[in-house]
Amino acid sequence: MNFVEVTVKLIENPREVFIDSERCVYRVNTLLPAAGAKKAPTPLEINLWGESGRRMHANAKEGDLVLLQGGKLKHDLQERRHWINGGTICPVTESFPIFNTVILGGQCIKRIDPENVRECKTTKDGLMIVNQSLSVRGSSRDGNDLFNLVAINRTEDRVQLARLLMDYTYKGSGLTIHGKLVTSEWSDSESGATRSKTEVQVKEITLAPKPKTEDNSIKPKNSISNGEEVKPLWNAGGNSGAWSNTGVSAAAGSGMSADDPDYPPF
Repeated sequence: MNFVEVTVKLIENPREVFIDSERCVYRVNTLLPAAGAKKAPTPLEINLWGESGRRMHANAKEGDLVLLQGGKLKHDLQERRHWINGGTICPVTESFPIFNTVILGGQCIKRIDPENVRECKTTKDGLMIVNQSLSVRGSSRDGNDLFNLVAINRTEDRVQLARLLMDYTYKGSGLTIHGKLVTSEWSDSESGATRSKTEVQVKEITLAPKPKTEDNSIKPKNSISNGEEVKPLWNAGGNSGAWSNTGVSAAAGSGMSADDPDYPPF
């Protein structure tokens, strides 16, 4: 599973790039607004094909705000960059809410080591932070994508996302997450150069069933007491934020949707 819904700002005019003599892709570089006061905007390249790409190329321009739905998130480990392939793109106004939604399903590539501070740590403020890596199947041509996941919770939180990742994921275990793209920036202590890292911050998770044991029965590690209410982890909701260094803001809750007659696609 791989689904992305984001509100982004175009930072250039869309380009037509020929793959060969007959095929072309329409590309544009964009910025997803910062997902928090201490975070940085996330650069995302969008690649579209066919009629959707042609409409974008003919009508969109630098500075436009757009909503992209149904794309697939991609990640290059060596270049440390993320981009989106495909989806439906529509122009939006400055009052349109900021969407930053990522849904990924795949397999974890490791068991988290609680003694490794890069994988699990607790801050002085009482935050538990756990990092996991998720392999998501792509096309036969592209192969799998590897995404860095981060889950954060406080000890008093009802749903302990970081604890769930640490206790119930291991190499090869199935996992589906609902999260958002988050980019952190800092200055290198030695060179002074600006460094950045983009990862998917987990908001909800669904754990795959454990494999059957030798006696052909599934034995869960945890149980729910009689009378305890069972609630789903999945909850719909949007995000709000602001464009960095542009003076453009997006106010959540406008009520505008892609089905609105005054909200046409390109």
